[in-house]
Parts: sequence; structure tokens; C-alpha cells
Amino acid sequence: MTNKRIQLRYPSDRCLFVLGCDRSGTTLLQRMLNAHSKIMVTYEWDILNRYERVFRDHGLEALADVVEKRGVLKARSILADQELQGRRDDHLFAMVIARLFREHAKSQGKQYWGDKYPGYTRKVGRLAELFPNAFFVHIVRDPRAVALSWEKTRWGPNTAPAAATEWARRVEHARVAMQDLSAERSIAVLYEDLVNHPEQTLRNICRKFGVDFQPQMLETSTKTGFNNPNLDRLHPLVNLAPQRSVLEKWKTQSPRVLTHIEARCYDEMQKWNYVPLNAKQPVVPIAWRAYYRLLGKLRSLHRRKVIPLLNR
Repeated sequence: MTNKRIQLRYPSDRCLFVLGCDRSGTTLLQRMLNAHSKIMVTYEWDILNRYERVFRDHGLEALADVVEKRGVLKARSILADQELQGRRDDHLFAMVIARLFREHAKSQGKQYWGDKYPGYTRKVGRLAELFPNAFFVHIVRDPRAVALSWEKTRWGPNTAPAAATEWARRVEHARVAMQDLSAERSIAVLYEDLVNHPEQTLRNICRKFGVDFQPQMLETSTKTGFNNPNLDRLHPLVNLAPQRSVLEKWKTQSPRVLTHIEARCYDEMQKWNYVPLNAKQPVVPIAWRAYYRLLGKLRSLHRRKVIPLLNR
């Protein structure tokens, strides 16, 4: 008697993905959502780049090994079903990921699972395909604040203008991709609204996602991370209540720096109602462009510990 292979379908899970350019409040929003009694949002599992590639190149067992190395999800159980062996199709990958996250959410007494990762700004379409009932939350922050914060980190662009360019690319990519989704599958929020009006912003997200708002989402002490020992180092302020004074900090920078940032993201920032300081799109002079290229290279060398710390 011939064994029939099981027919796999994309999972029907109502899940949630948080995305946005780096330094835009994705971690704060993740922890607020994770404080909800029904929602588990993991911290930067990067499902597509990290796990889909392993699955396609090496198969199900390799995927299970990589997942278990993180010490959180128990993945070996997915190998028990012999019908799954040897398959590397999209349906199986989505089904396995959904099952792993669903079971972990259940172990925490939660109903819905999700993941936050800034890089999902470029992956909305793929995630929407794999998880047809997925819900997407895109958080956007003023590019001037993003650029000035991002250039000081040890990842991403090395200069504020380069960070502004990347902000424009990522934000536009996510905005256009989310326009292709049905209205009930996505919401865009501003970081400034999350800080100034956290309850109303979270209520809007909850209503769109289909759950009731819970007051503990506003309590800083309940915004737990997700097994990342480096979280406090990467985000030292994330355990504190959002400070409104941070929203205006970028205004203390020199007009020249702010002008050079706006030159790289002028059109996109206005689509989000961020008012530019310049009446028309500025142009960065050639000499300054050369300076930023040199500065970027020097900071890159410092990150790789080739040269000593530069005075930023």
C-alpha cells in the first residue's frame, strides 16, 4: 500500500510582527506588547534570514539543531513525524516555525505569538505569504533622532547622513509593502505618539489586532525581554518609562548636521508628517560628502578594533 504524503498548508495562526528602522522604538514596543497576558513577542529571532536559510540548505534536522542552540524553544519533537522528513517546501517551514512558537507561547500561558526584528521592514511580503493571518506593526521615529542615535552604536551606519539614508530606504520599503496588505493586517504608529500618548497608541494596536488593552502594558517593570543577556547593554533605557525630553534631544544638534540628515530623507520624512527645518531639500556639499566617507571608514576601522577610539 502506497503511503500518501500529508498535504501541508500555511499556518492559520494569528501572529504578530513588530518592525521598524533601528533606534525607532521597536524594543520598547516589543516589551510593551509582551506584557499583555495573551501576547508573546520574542526578541529578534530573525525568522527568515536565520532559520529559513538553514532549513533550505540543510533540512529539518539542521533547523531543529539551530533552534535548540538558543536554549529556549524545544525543537526536537518536530522530527518525530516521519512524514516531514526530506521536505524543504515553504509550507513545511512555516508550519514548523508556527508550531514551535505556538507551543512556547502556550507554555507561558499565552495565546498569540510574534517576533520583533528591525530587518522585517524588508520582509513584510514574505512573512505575509508564509503566515497569512499575520499582523504587522510598523513603528516610525523622526529620522533626525534615529540618525543621531544610530551612528553612535556599534552596528549599522557609521555617520548620521548614512543612517538617514538607511532610514529612508527601510521606512519606504515597509510603507509600500504594507500598502499591499488588507487594512486589518497592519498598523503604523509613530514613536513620538507611543511616548506622548502610550495608552491610546497601545489601545489602537490592540483593537486592530483583536485583543483588549491591558493596563500592565504601561508598567515598565513588566516589560520583560526574551532571554537576551545583552539586552540591557544594547538598550540601557528600555527598562525606564519613556522620557518625553528624549523626543526633542535632536534639536540641540548643529543646523549643519540636521541639514545633512534631512538631505538624505527629505521626501520620506514628510510622508510621516515630520516637518523639515529646510524649506526645500538641501544638498550636502562635495567636501562634506568626502568628510563623511572618510569618517565612516575610520569608524568602521575602530569597530573592528583596528584603530583606537575616535572622539565622536
